This record gives sequence, C-alpha cells and structure tokens, in this order.
Amino acid sequence: MNSKLIKFITAVVVIAAIAVGSISASRTVSSKTLHIYATIPSRTTVEVSDNGQVFFTSNNSAAATDVIQYEGDTTVLTVVAR
Repeated sequence: MNSKLIKFITAVVVIAAIAVGSISASRTVSSKTLHIYATIPSRTTVEVSDNGQVFFTSNNSAAATDVIQYEGDTTVLTVVAR
C-alpha cells in the first residue's frame, strides 16, 4: 500500500511539473514597427573619355550636367549637384 501511494504521489508531481512547464513555456508573440531614419550621402561621378564623351551618374535627383560648346575650341562642362 505504501508503494502505491508513493507511485501515485510521484505521478501527480510529474503531471504537475509537465503542466507548469508547458504553461510557463508559452510565449506571447507581438509585432513591432521599426522606423529607421538615415541620410544617404550624394554620390555624383563624372567621367570624360579620351574622345570627349561624358559619362554622368548620380544618386541625387537634382544633379545635372551640361556641356556647352563655345565658338572656337572652347568646351565648358558644368555639373550641378545640390
């Protein structure tokens, strides 16, 4: 009779431990919104090839380039990146 009582108490303790473990193991999942604010610096590249071709790239939408041909042999390359 004594061993049956010990087995019963052991079974109750094991079941209680499993129940408490499963309750404490449950997690609350929530969602958060993360706002990241950053400044991306302007990068403007102007390359002129040997034959005079102008290659212009920029991540600045306000950047512009202009090639002006004056009388004679004068050529002016203007780059504006604000």
